Amino acid sequence: DVANYLAIMKESNVAGVEVDTTAAPRPPCDDAKINQLLLEDRVEAAHVPQMEWEEKFNRLRKFAAKYGHTRVPVPYTEDESLSTWVCIQREKMSKNLRRVGGGLTLKKIEALEAVRFWWGLSVGTEDVAKYVAALQASHAAVPAREGILRVEQAAAVSAPPLPSPTA
Repeated sequence: DVANYLAIMKESNVAGVEVDTTAAPRPPCDDAKINQLLLEDRVEAAHVPQMEWEEKFNRLRKFAAKYGHTRVPVPYTEDESLSTWVCIQREKMSKNLRRVGGGLTLKKIEALEAVRFWWGLSVGTEDVAKYVAALQASHAAVPAREGILRVEQAAAVSAPPLPSPTA
């Protein structure tokens, strides 16, 4: 299965980028988990508009379903705004890793990881995994503050359903 995955990655390399065949593939995408992460992110960062990010994320999911990977080429004439958005997510993650801002929340990073997001040549998958683990540990250590919704309260929040990536 791993060999088949790597072969597909090499064959469907629309961006002409060297594929790292030594890295183990990440686990497959779980739509229920992704939808839960996006709902939790909506609750945790309710002051930030989320719908545009989610809409682009779902377009990335469609791209991944069509091509078998998330390496959106630059430029991508079928959807130039998706190409731009993907570059922005890579830059934000690079800034997150350098601790100079960035703006990607833990839930967004986890959602991108769930679809096997390709972070580019300047961001290593292992670096992202370590960063996520550190964030998860720090989130678990922080007590709830008054007025801030916790993840456990996400189910109580009325939010519109997330669009299906195949819609």
